[in-house]
Parts: sequence; C-alpha cells; structure tokens
Amino acid sequence: MMLTKPIKIYFGLIVLFALLTALNVFLPQGDLIEQLGVELPASKPIMAVAIFFIMLIVYGSLGFVGLTLSKKLGFAGLWDKKVSNKQRFLNPLIVGVIIG
Repeated sequence: MMLTKPIKIYFGLIVLFALLTALNVFLPQGDLIEQLGVELPASKPIMAVAIFFIMLIVYGSLGFVGLTLSKKLGFAGLWDKKVSNKQRFLNPLIVGVIIG
C-alpha cells in the first residue's frame, strides 16, 4: 500500500497524540494519585511507554480502518480541494457548540 499524503498526515497526528498522552503521566495532576495513597502498577517511565504504545496501536489501527473505509464509501479526503474551509471547520464547530 502506498503512503499517500492523507495517510502520512494521519500517522503523524496519531504519533503526536500518543506522545502527548504519554507525557501526561509526568504532569502535576499525576501526583494526585500519590496523594490519595494509591500506588501505580509500575514506575512513571514504564507507564508512559505502555500508554504510548497502547494509544498508538489502539487508536492508530481503529483510525486507519476508518480512514480506509471512508475512501471506499466515497467520503471526501482529509484535505480534499472540493471541500471549503467553511465546510471543513466552521460547520462542525457550529454543530458541536449546539449539541454541546
């Protein structure tokens, strides 16, 4: 399978998401667990690596399946020139604000 631009963008976003999720372990709200007296099952670096790979595998594979199926079903691509920025960003924003 050839890596097209939308697939490269998708994989880049998933890797960024997994990295940020793994870094979340080291942020101050992670200390709340220690204040409650609950112990983590592993050290923070091990937890960060585990979370990184879980996010990468689970969300990456599910999203890739969705991306592949969207092509087969005829949905517009990630950066399709036929879709205006209003349709791409403003309309979903308005629907999201209305729904909550």
